[in-house]
Amino acid sequence: YDVVLSPLTLVNLIESGNVMRLLGLVVTCWWTLDLLANFCRGYEEGGAVEMRLQRIACRYLRTWFAVDCTLVVLDWIMVVLESLTSFWSVARTARLARVSVIFRMLRLIRAFKLHKLTGNVRSTVREADTPTALLPVLSWIVGILVLNHVIACFWLLLGQIITDIPSWLDQVKFDYNAFSKGEPSDWYYYATALHWALTQFTPASMEVVPANTYERFFTICTMFFALVLFSSFLASITNAVADFRRKTAEFTKARDALDRFLQENRIPLDLGSRVQTVVSEQYKQMTRARRLHEADVWLLKLLPRSIIEQLRGEVYRETIITHPFIEVMSMYDESILIKLCDRAMSQHSLMPGQDLFIYGKEAHHLYFVVTGKLSYFEGSVASLHASAEVCSGEWMCQQVLFMKWEHCGRTTAL
Repeated sequence: YDVVLSPLTLVNLIESGNVMRLLGLVVTCWWTLDLLANFCRGYEEGGAVEMRLQRIACRYLRTWFAVDCTLVVLDWIMVVLESLTSFWSVARTARLARVSVIFRMLRLIRAFKLHKLTGNVRSTVREADTPTALLPVLSWIVGILVLNHVIACFWLLLGQIITDIPSWLDQVKFDYNAFSKGEPSDWYYYATALHWALTQFTPASMEVVPANTYERFFTICTMFFALVLFSSFLASITNAVADFRRKTAEFTKARDALDRFLQENRIPLDLGSRVQTVVSEQYKQMTRARRLHEADVWLLKLLPRSIIEQLRGEVYRETIITHPFIEVMSMYDESILIKLCDRAMSQHSLMPGQDLFIYGKEAHHLYFVVTGKLSYFEGSVASLHASAEVCSGEWMCQQVLFMKWEHCGRTTAL
C-alpha cells in the first residue's frame, strides 16, 4: 500500500473517496498493531534468538521505534484530517494540501522494510512447486517495476509543482494537442512518466526530456542510480539464465548417454521405457526437493563441537523420543539422549519409488519417518501390494538395537 498506492495519491491519480479512506484506516490500524507487536518480536544476535521482552523493547527503542512511532502518528493525523474534511464538507486549502503531500512522502520510508517481506516471499516460493531459477529473475523484475513506479510518480509530481517555468508536462501537452483535441488525462501523464523512468534504466530513449534546472538535476540523479542498479539487474538475470541452461544441458547430456547405453546393450523396449520414465520422474522430484540436511549446509562446519551437539539435539530430540525404549532411557540419563542425537542420528531423503532397503541385506539402522510414507513389501519376491505402510511419526527395523538382523522384505518410498 505505502509503495504502490501512496505515490499515486501523492500526484492525485487516486481520489480520496470512501473506499480509499477505509483502506487507509485499515492500513493505519495495521501499522499501529505492528508497532505494538515489535515490542514482543524476538531477534537474532550472536547466533541465538533473543526472546526476553526487556531486551527486545530496548533494542526496538534504539532502532526503528522513533521512525515507526512518527509515521503512525502522522497516519492518524491524516485519517483525522480527511475524516473532518469529509464530514464537514470543508474544501482543502493550499496549506493543507502541501501538508498532505509531505505526510504521504514520509510514508515511503517504510519501503526500507521491504527486505523482510522479500525474505518471507522467498521462503514461501521455495516451498511451492516453482522453479528456483525463476525466483531471482522475478524478484528483480518486480523490484525494478516498483522502483520505476515510485520514480515516475516523483517525476510527475516535479512537473506538477513547477508552474512558473516550463516543465516536461508542457512539452507532453503540446505534442498531445498536435495530434488530438482535448486535454491529456492524468493517467496519460503517469504512463508517460513511467515510460520515461523505464528508459533511464535501459538503453531505450523517448521524446520526453528535462525542461528546467530542477528536472535536469532529477534526471542526473536518476541516471546515476540506474547505472549501478541496472548493471546488477543484468548480472543477476544473466547468472540465473546461465545456471538454468547449464542444468538443462547436463540433464540432456545424461539422457542421451542413458539412451545410448540402453541401445548398445539391447535392453528390451518395455524395460527401457520403464527405466527412462522412472529416471525422468526421479529427476523432477530431485529438482523439487526442498528439505536440507546438515551435510548440505557447509557453514555448519564452522561451528564448535559444543554448539553442534546442541544443534543436533534440537534437530533429532522430538523424533527419537517417539520410540518407547529411547524415551524411557532418556528419563534416567539426559546425556545419553544427547549422545545418541550427536553420534547415532543422521538424515536421509528418498524420492518416490526409491528403495530404502531390499530383501536379504544386513540391517544396520533404526529408521524414523519424519515426513511422507514408506511401503513395506514382505518376502523376496516382488509384490504389487504392500504388506504395510509406515507413516510420518512411526519407526521400523528396531530389531537392530538388540540383535543382528537381515531385512525380510523391501521398503520403498511413496
